[in-house]
Amino acid sequence: NNNSMGKKIFIAAGFLVFILAILLLIGGERGEIKKSVEESMVSSGLALEVEAVLSEKIALISELVKTSEVIDEVKISNEKSGGLSLNEILKLDQRWRQAEGIDDFIRPFLINIVALKLIEFQKTHPEFPEIFITDAYGLNVGQTNKTTDFYQADEQWWVDAYNEGRGKAFYGEIEFDESAHAEAIALYAPVMDPKTNESVGVIKAILDIAAIKAGL
Repeated sequence: NNNSMGKKIFIAAGFLVFILAILLLIGGERGEIKKSVEESMVSSGLALEVEAVLSEKIALISELVKTSEVIDEVKISNEKSGGLSLNEILKLDQRWRQAEGIDDFIRPFLINIVALKLIEFQKTHPEFPEIFITDAYGLNVGQTNKTTDFYQADEQWWVDAYNEGRGKAFYGEIEFDESAHAEAIALYAPVMDPKTNESVGVIKAILDIAAIKAGL
């Protein structure tokens, strides 16, 4: 009947407003509209709830990279990468970018110990359509998907997460991720060596924004 239809339209409209509010809060353009949305969400407590969900997800990936398998493989990669010049690294990156599909250079990064660990984690946490880990030189160590490039240290997110070896966990803005093929938000965390308490690498995990709503 008309009343039932009206309720459905009202609920749908409310959901769209909710999604728009999250987009504006986390990844929207700066300005008065964003400011007013932030203020209304803070007053309702919603901003804190979104922050709590994201913090929980960051804690998950931070725990993942505490495993000895991941730390050991990242440190092995550091030993290899440390012997490369920047020019050699850029040539490898170019080879990666120009590869069509999954070739013999890329395939090992999708099936090695780190990759299998990430895939195992992904099965339990399907809200992460893409996860990958780099070493301290910004080179990929293992991943669930083929990334667009091999060298990440020229990206600001990597620089911030590595934080000159001190490490820093944070999240980015909501955007369409081409590798994951999803509207998502990127989460970053350092891979910390428990023996030195220094960052030996970085993990980047793409979180589907549907997981934010599910966690509220």
